[in-house]
Amino acid sequence: MSGLVRRALMAAAKRRAASGDPFFANVVFLANFETDKNDVKGHALLTDSASVSLGGGAITTTGSDPSYLAYADAADIRLATGDYTIEIIIDPGAPVGGGSYIQKGQYSNTGTWPTPGYGIRNIGADLIRAYFDTTTSNSTEKYVDYTHRSSGGPMHIAMVKNGTTGTLYVDGTASGTVGLSAGISSSTHRLEFGRFDYTVGPIYQQMAMHAARISNVARYTADFTPPTSFPEA
Repeated sequence: MSGLVRRALMAAAKRRAASGDPFFANVVFLANFETDKNDVKGHALLTDSASVSLGGGAITTTGSDPSYLAYADAADIRLATGDYTIEIIIDPGAPVGGGSYIQKGQYSNTGTWPTPGYGIRNIGADLIRAYFDTTTSNSTEKYVDYTHRSSGGPMHIAMVKNGTTGTLYVDGTASGTVGLSAGISSSTHRLEFGRFDYTVGPIYQQMAMHAARISNVARYTADFTPPTSFPEA
């Protein structure tokens, strides 16, 4: 390993640990894609591909098969009850692909979710949909839409369930709310990045993602200064 690469890795580690996370005990999934694709909390990486490149402080997917990541299911990331925060840091730009940035659950061509869950998906042009609860049918799914930023620095997107209200924050600003039930429709499906799992054929998303974090607590209850990375302690 060259001295330049070693220094870059050390700098990334220092940034992540510079200020501790007061909610770290509530974190159930954490991947900082500056240096690797692993989940700090230990969920196994089941699907990887050389086409999911690592560099420039992010993973980059191509928007085609098999360019996506999938992590093992576990009870803690199903978010079946209680509050939660699902957040990602991605590059801006016109969304390409029609797939998901993050998804837990599988959609069917009959308009149902055989394995429901949550996710953030590109649904056309520059429109992004944050699914707080896909339930079992698209007629009852709970979501908030927002317009993707086309330029500037990395975007921070956070979905927060606080009681019976779901709030979507984009770059630290509340961008919409939706009423929720007491819990999420739990799914045993894998946690995937870069792919919308569709029974008639998956849809892949072209993207650059810097980090992803899931916590079983409502981290944000008002507008905030968005983080640029996620502490690992």
